[in-house]
Amino acid sequence: MTPAACRSIAVIVMLLFGLSTAVVFAQDEATQDAAGERLERLLEEVEWAANRRAALTTDDAADLLQIALRLDRVAGLLAEAADGGESKARRMRVQVTSVRELPLDTDEQSRLEIDKGWLCEATIEPDTSKPSVGAEAVMLVTLDVPSAWNADGVLPQPIEAIGLLVGADQRLLIVPKIEWRPKQAGGGVSFGMSLLGDLGMDVGLLDAVEDARPLRAGEHDLFYGVLNAVGEIGAHQLARFAAGNLDRFASTYAVDAEGVDATLAKVVRARASEGEFAVAPLFNNPAAHRGELMVFDGIVRRALRIDTKTEADGEPARAAEVFGVDHYYELQLFTPDSQNLPLVFCVRDLPEGFHVGEKLQQPARLAGFFLKRWAYRTRIPKQGDRSADKRQVAPLLVGRSPLILVPPAGPSAQTGLIAGGVFVLLLLALSIGLWRMSRGDQAFEDQIRTRLAEAPEQAAGDLDEALDALRGEDREK
Repeated sequence: MTPAACRSIAVIVMLLFGLSTAVVFAQDEATQDAAGERLERLLEEVEWAANRRAALTTDDAADLLQIALRLDRVAGLLAEAADGGESKARRMRVQVTSVRELPLDTDEQSRLEIDKGWLCEATIEPDTSKPSVGAEAVMLVTLDVPSAWNADGVLPQPIEAIGLLVGADQRLLIVPKIEWRPKQAGGGVSFGMSLLGDLGMDVGLLDAVEDARPLRAGEHDLFYGVLNAVGEIGAHQLARFAAGNLDRFASTYAVDAEGVDATLAKVVRARASEGEFAVAPLFNNPAAHRGELMVFDGIVRRALRIDTKTEADGEPARAAEVFGVDHYYELQLFTPDSQNLPLVFCVRDLPEGFHVGEKLQQPARLAGFFLKRWAYRTRIPKQGDRSADKRQVAPLLVGRSPLILVPPAGPSAQTGLIAGGVFVLLLLALSIGLWRMSRGDQAFEDQIRTRLAEAPEQAAGDLDEALDALRGEDREK
């Protein structure tokens, strides 16, 4: 290659490099501009000037919570700004070490329409990809915290916080909503809650649940979120996890357990000694077991498919769009200790051969997370009023799929089995009869031959008598 050609190639390479660098710089600039625009839009929504934000301290509870309320309305924009690399809007992993209330006076409560807020002390988890100089402290201001955090032994807890930095030293993060995904059981965290956290569920949503009521709009994110989460685990594995949780569950009803009803504790321990969960606590003490993972053996008497792909007006349903749940199955399970009252399981799918219908008798094993004591209406008429629905409550659990304990047999299969058995019996009886007849005929023929050989003179008479006797036997048969 000539020197001139080499110089030409070098020039082309430099031009291409310069062009690609310019494109990268332009893209970076565009990204920064977009992030800046998102932050500006976010701050416009907050309606709080920079100098006022910088002057905020933990003593300004009403102002901090007012910003939190405004950020809550634009949570999506806040997340976009945080992911865009803006220093004021941040997404960070922290360890919450303590919480305390941010009180409001009567006028502030009326103006903001909330009773109080919360202040959380936390440390920022260091970025393992960068040199660490020790944990940095940060204060979180939020509208609410999981109720379990108020119990002894629960904190510290790791969370991912998305919020807006304020204050002179930028160590005050306003987080409108805390999402809690615990990874370890212990203290006020049950095994079921820790497994839900591992599956990506915000366990704090359990606080919104109300017992003895139908499923409310405020509980939809929890319900469909758990239905989505159980899609990440197999039915057999979920049942094994639940079975391994039995001793831990029963230990909460130990003889010396504080504040536990003695009769209920006795029932729980008796069922646990048989290797089974008791259903009584779900009826009598539901709040204590919210989010717990349990497994039950029983008879499924009802299984219905519930479609959630579209709303009544034909619009796409949030369950399908946000959580990927376009249908589920509602099963009523009756256990030996449920006193003819059902446990309602909502599951993602059914195994092959599991029937859908109103009058089933299918033995099955079902594992699921307990959510609430659910109020629903059944078509069982009240006494004296056959047109009225009856209001009923039942434990509501969410699981993956039932495990069939005995293969189901449809009516046609049962009929075929009975008919086949009758046919075999008839065939056997006929064979025995023919065999006996053939043996009797052969013996009689041998007897006649012997008599003919011994007394030729009487042959004609004996033969007639023998034939008459044989005809008489045939007629009797």
